[in-house]
Amino acid sequence: MAKKMSSKRKFSYEQSENIDAVFNYLSMVNKGLKNRHLSLGDDAQMLELAVPDEVKMTIKAQAKSAKGSLAIELSWEMPEDKVSVDVEDDELALPAADEEKAEKKADKTAEKNTEQKAEKKTEKKAEKKAEKKAEEKAEKQRLKAAEQALKIAAKEAEQESTAKKSDRKSAKKAGKRAAKAEKIVDTAAEG
Repeated sequence: MAKKMSSKRKFSYEQSENIDAVFNYLSMVNKGLKNRHLSLGDDAQMLELAVPDEVKMTIKAQAKSAKGSLAIELSWEMPEDKVSVDVEDDELALPAADEEKAEKKADKTAEKNTEQKAEKKTEKKAEKKAEKKAEEKAEKQRLKAAEQALKIAAKEAEQESTAKKSDRKSAKKAGKRAAKAEKIVDTAAEG
């Protein structure tokens, strides 16, 4: 039994708030718009609004020196078949089918958000695991390269030591040969 609403109900709110509180309040309004149902007020006096799929939106912003303002206005008319009035308390309400759709949609959105969070968590874990594996692999490669460098250095030191021993022996032999050659030259010079 749809009937036009005869009384006009209003909700008004004005107060200085920190930006986080404003953001939270606007987020709640956004959620209500998404679910096609706004609840404004407190327990003592609550204004319930059904929101159709299309609304008129007006945004006005202004800046003067150190002052600024932003006004957002949404307005709409509900098709008569979508509005029902509870005669006892003149409260606007969504038809039951629309309420169920809005609830299901909200549940699906919440479920999807939960799934997305779980996927992101899993992705982050996989990324961290891959990073850790890459770091471990790089560390193994650094250790292997250091071991190879030590082996090469040890081999070069051994070769150098062997070469020095060989050079000393060669020098000794060369010295003996030179001494013999000198004796021969001395003997030949005397004779």
